Amino acid sequence: MLKQLLKFFVHKLIRRLVCSAITLVLMLTLAACGSTSVRHWTPASDRDTHDDPAALRPGYGSGEFGMWWPITEHSSTFNLRVAKAKAGDAQALLELAVLASADHHDANALQTIQPRIDKFVARLKPKVGTAENDLERGHLLYRAMYEDFFGGDKGELGSYELEQSRITGIFKTGRYNCISSAVLFVVLAREFHLPVRGVLVPTHAFVEFGTHNGKIVEIETTSSSGFGVTHDERFYKEVAAQWTSSRGLRPITMEEYQQRKILEPYRFMAIAMINQANQPNMPDEDRGRLVEMAALIDPESIEVQRARIQIYAVEAQALFKRDAHHSMAKMFDTTEPELEKLSAKFAADSEFMRVLRWTESLFADALQVVGRSQEAAALVDDALPTVNVNWKDSDTLRKNFLHVLNDQMLVQMTNHNYASATKVVRKHIGACRSDAMCAHNLEVVYGNWSTDSIYSGNPQAARTALEECVTVLPDNARCGYALMDFNRRYRF
Repeated sequence: MLKQLLKFFVHKLIRRLVCSAITLVLMLTLAACGSTSVRHWTPASDRDTHDDPAALRPGYGSGEFGMWWPITEHSSTFNLRVAKAKAGDAQALLELAVLASADHHDANALQTIQPRIDKFVARLKPKVGTAENDLERGHLLYRAMYEDFFGGDKGELGSYELEQSRITGIFKTGRYNCISSAVLFVVLAREFHLPVRGVLVPTHAFVEFGTHNGKIVEIETTSSSGFGVTHDERFYKEVAAQWTSSRGLRPITMEEYQQRKILEPYRFMAIAMINQANQPNMPDEDRGRLVEMAALIDPESIEVQRARIQIYAVEAQALFKRDAHHSMAKMFDTTEPELEKLSAKFAADSEFMRVLRWTESLFADALQVVGRSQEAAALVDDALPTVNVNWKDSDTLRKNFLHVLNDQMLVQMTNHNYASATKVVRKHIGACRSDAMCAHNLEVVYGNWSTDSIYSGNPQAARTALEECVTVLPDNARCGYALMDFNRRYRF
């Protein structure tokens, strides 16, 4: 088989929100499966390395949640935690925040963190209880958070550290950035049943406090004086540039603020997971686990689901490069049922669908290699018609899918099942006609069909095959010439 390595780049994969000017870091390179030439062709099954998924990816694809990466918690435990977090339960939110830190694969870190929070809540409860309103309670809570967890009043930035985005890091070092400090305040606010939400702007996060039908204030948790900061035209005109540069950020504009995303606490924890997944030097297994957990927590977020399909694409390519076709088939079995639901839900999102189709093209190739040709064909039948011509490298993506059909067509041809061979591409004849290799191979099928029919003493079947070739490939001069020559020789 003549292989051509075709590559493309997907930018803007997972947004890294670390209170940093760096927001786009992960680059995905996807390779096409190859092109098929009848003269050099060998069946896809010849590429089967008989890899062992249990050895290559131990613990992956356990079946729980439809997750590919291993998760240490039982499904019922995780589902209960997510349900409680959606209801605003402080402990459940804390547990998700600890998991988002990615330095613990379970909630064991709570053994040291929860007692400190319990002690903090018990000490502050009398003061908060006597406060006149939620606004005063929130301000008391905010000042106490700085005193107890951030080492007291150390000036405007306190113990701020640009890259310290883990809530667990606060309890180890007292240092924080916008993500970790906002996550901690959200958890503490929920301990007192206070109304609070996370807010996202490019490269930065803060907190919205208050009820939507009452007074709302915004809290810049990276500042010891950040309670009640007014984000207005004056702030972005006179203060924002210096304020952001002192934190290692690029200036945020009023327009970006106006387009901010306001998230309920549980959704904010999902974003903390996505953020942590994109940290430099994050192990691949932890990265994948974080993204998948975030996707389970917030299934309605297109941003989170984009991150999910992007991380699947990265993993599928890694397995493809290792010729780990059985492992990729197991990944398909694990994730495809959920991906079908997501493709229906987010069909209008071009970027999600583009990366999904690239991933499925690699899945289809793997299924073909391991002998699951019917499933491979079904995947191509569903995906190929939806490839958008406006997508970057859509031609290469179509070639990936057609590569699977080419292989099936030529397998049938070598077994002299010519009708079955032509049927393989019949649903996608337009795509096949427009692809030189597919059209050429289809022409070869018809030519061999005609030749075999003549040798078997059935010239009528030979003529029918050539007539069909002319009909199916009207622009193919060789089909027309072969039919004309046949009619001349056999005087039909």
